[in-house]
Amino acid sequence: MPVRPASPSVYAIDANDFLTHVSSEWLAFAIENHAGHLTRERVIGTSLWSHIAEPTTRYFYRTLLQLVRTTHGTVSLPVRGDAPDLRRFMQIRLTHRGDGSVELECAVQSQEPRLAVSLLDPSIPRSPETVTMCSWCKKVATPEWVEVEEAVGILRLFEKSCPPQVVHGICESCQADLLAQLTQLTLPAPVTPEPPQTAASAEIAEAAEAEEVADDSVVPGSNPE
Repeated sequence: MPVRPASPSVYAIDANDFLTHVSSEWLAFAIENHAGHLTRERVIGTSLWSHIAEPTTRYFYRTLLQLVRTTHGTVSLPVRGDAPDLRRFMQIRLTHRGDGSVELECAVQSQEPRLAVSLLDPSIPRSPETVTMCSWCKKVATPEWVEVEEAVGILRLFEKSCPPQVVHGICESCQADLLAQLTQLTLPAPVTPEPPQTAASAEIAEAAEAEEVADDSVVPGSNPE
């Protein structure tokens, strides 16, 4: 049975990418995901980039922020935000708020309960080994990118006394999708070509031009010959 999504969590950054606001929903989301140490006092004034370490993820966020600031608009993209016992399908929306500041809203579109996956529980001690998880779709490299439940079996993680550390990257599929969406967002609107002129339309255009010339000659203040 699907779990009812929570209210959107919101945070904001200034023109220099420092956090200026986190909503109560953002703080509740942090607690729910075993990150209760991220209080408002500890995150306000910190750089957004101190919370995003992976280079490719940084690149896409920088590109999105540049796009929003340049167009003074809004960009929305799908993303996963899973918990150990939940699959969360989310939408992140970036909105320019003036003076270079940007508001980021993360809304859960739908959730699916599942058996808890220890690999996603940050409270469990970790071994020195690492596995790579996609920041956007939450799939794990095995080396093929698969859902975390499948990765646990393929990598035989259930045989280990401690799960490995999770490092983040972006899978090839999400990279391609993000690049395609960014390209679409940055392309100018297509120009609709004018229909080819027929003989009949040419005659109409000539007649209209003649009327326009005639009208110009009787405009008050003109000096017709």
